[in-house]
Amino acid sequence: MQYRLFLAGLLLAAIPLPQDPAVSPSAAARDVQEIEAAVRAFVRAIDEFDLAGVDASFAASATAFYPFCFTPHRLDGKAAILEQQERGFVWAREQLVSIGRRPPFTLGLQPTAMKVQRLGDDVAVVTWHSDRSGRAGRRTSVLQKLDGRWRTVHHHASNQALPQAGER
Repeated sequence: MQYRLFLAGLLLAAIPLPQDPAVSPSAAARDVQEIEAAVRAFVRAIDEFDLAGVDASFAASATAFYPFCFTPHRLDGKAAILEQQERGFVWAREQLVSIGRRPPFTLGLQPTAMKVQRLGDDVAVVTWHSDRSGRAGRRTSVLQKLDGRWRTVHHHASNQALPQAGER
């Protein structure tokens, strides 16, 4: 009798259960594509000095840590983020002009090694690299699906000097 119950349990365990369409692999893959597209739109906005594009990327109550020397503390709220981003754009334009670059300006940002980690149906953590000019750009964004769109609720950007040849 116990053997029959054991076999019945094995058979039941082997029967595949129908998947919830809300979390089907195709829906999950579509969400990951939407999340990556939202992050790439944000990076493109930064790269092209597009403050309106940056604005569209953030939730109203977002927070951020930016790598600028003039932003040593957390930025609270979209207005503070946009104010400092605009300041960063002014600084970057000045740097580009000082090395002889002319408009239209771009920073040459190329996100690589992007990884999306889902933390539920409406939250994701996205990390990527944006290396340039001998510096490792490390980026992390937390996105939340709000009103049907993935928006950044927190962004952290830091830069680290890349090791020189022979250094470890």
